[in-house]
Amino acid sequence: MTNEPRWDDERLDVAFHEAFDRPAPADLVQTTVARLAAARTGRLQRWSSHWRLLTGVAAAGLVLVAATAVVIGLGALNGTAGTVTDGPPGFRTFHGSGISFDFPDSWTFRDASIASSGGSTIGIVGTLPVDAGCGGGHVDINCYYQQKLTPGTISVVIGTGAYRGGTIFDDERIADGAERIVVAGLPALFTDRGDVPGNYYDADLQLDWAVAYPANVTNVYRIEVAIRGPGVDDYRAQAEALVASFRFNEPGEPLPTGPDRLAAAEATVATYLTKAEADYDRGWGVRDGNGPSYYACFPAAPNTTKTLVIRHGPGGALGGPLEVTCSTEIHSDGDHFWRIDLSLSWPAGPAYPTGRYRETAWLTATGEIAGGRWDGDAVPDLTAATPTPPSNLNASFPRTVLGLPVISVSEAIRHRDT
Repeated sequence: MTNEPRWDDERLDVAFHEAFDRPAPADLVQTTVARLAAARTGRLQRWSSHWRLLTGVAAAGLVLVAATAVVIGLGALNGTAGTVTDGPPGFRTFHGSGISFDFPDSWTFRDASIASSGGSTIGIVGTLPVDAGCGGGHVDINCYYQQKLTPGTISVVIGTGAYRGGTIFDDERIADGAERIVVAGLPALFTDRGDVPGNYYDADLQLDWAVAYPANVTNVYRIEVAIRGPGVDDYRAQAEALVASFRFNEPGEPLPTGPDRLAAAEATVATYLTKAEADYDRGWGVRDGNGPSYYACFPAAPNTTKTLVIRHGPGGALGGPLEVTCSTEIHSDGDHFWRIDLSLSWPAGPAYPTGRYRETAWLTATGEIAGGRWDGDAVPDLTAATPTPPSNLNASFPRTVLGLPVISVSEAIRHRDT
């Protein structure tokens, strides 16, 4: 067995330069754009609005997501196979992917399961015939999205999606006319898009529902409906009945009601703050002598405030002491989620203005984190007031990468130990 030499700053310097100084192929951009343009004219051209909740992802991004998606069955996706059984009189019932719903027995359900990093398709249900080329058993969803509605048909696509970096409660969710409702006891959004002029599918009516998962507020089930007349009103009523029948196989525990509700809320806040502070302190190395962190400032009693001098903020060590005032509030969002609002503010200092930072966390009735959001001002960085030892990196080495500072191994060790 040979003994490999240990890494040191000099070897790291050489290795990073080899990576950063290597030029990309001269035609990389042109080749990529050309291939994406060709793909957009092919099978992936007409993805409509089906995954619009992946906000910020351009058409080219959708092509890449689709191209790298892994096709799997419903059983592989959620641990149980999707099945259709007899339902109430005049209906069939789908069971799978954590949900169940009823649909008219004159409709047909087809497996179209496919998953990617941003969501999935579970299946297609309705009266629109599927082209034979799209598959007999398992339907190719990209192929299906190329079909136009024929007169007197309805198409319902059932799937999932994720609000990357956000939640179903964000204000931007209702910016395009969505309405906040409740489906199966969970927060949901409903959008009546009406008759969208010039839509590819020749639909006379388009309806969208997004229903939060029972255990988190960042992922949703999607129900997307497209209808072409005649029979628009009847089809709409049937689609609304399908959504009304929507239910979860594991619906989650509802929040307590009655006299125990306040005590449960206070216990939820206390438990959350204790765990958040412990996790933060462990991750950032906060201990006696270099703390406390900002989580120690938030009062465990809801609707109260507290003032404390802290040395660690949301992004790590502040480089000095900062006096902040903190408040804690707790509310309920629907019947299944607590919302904890943590607010931190500070007065103006010699080199920074007054500011306010806020964290919001959603928790289930059992205290599990269901999602989070951060907004407000950046907590002041006080490191400028503290002399920084000179770096031992080569002077020509990049000092930042993607906006983050580059430091040597010895600097990292020194930072850890201070």
